[in-house]
Amino acid sequence: MLHVFLEPLKKLFVDFVHQNINTGKRNIAWKDVEEKNITMIARSFLKLCRYYYLIPHLLNIEQLNDFMEQTLPPITSGE
Repeated sequence: MLHVFLEPLKKLFVDFVHQNINTGKRNIAWKDVEEKNITMIARSFLKLCRYYYLIPHLLNIEQLNDFMEQTLPPITSGE
């Protein structure tokens, strides 16, 4: 069932990855993400959530925190 959502999720990731947001155009493609192991920073993830109204009325802060911990890589060893 997840394969149905894979392509749309890839597109969302590429649209909101910080390199593309900062330049205002699509410099990074999914192929680059896979080859260079590019990750999405938390700020970009939050922009994606805000743009699609995922917060605050659909997710409470605890759910958002759990989701971020599960999906975003830690920046420091303390995280």
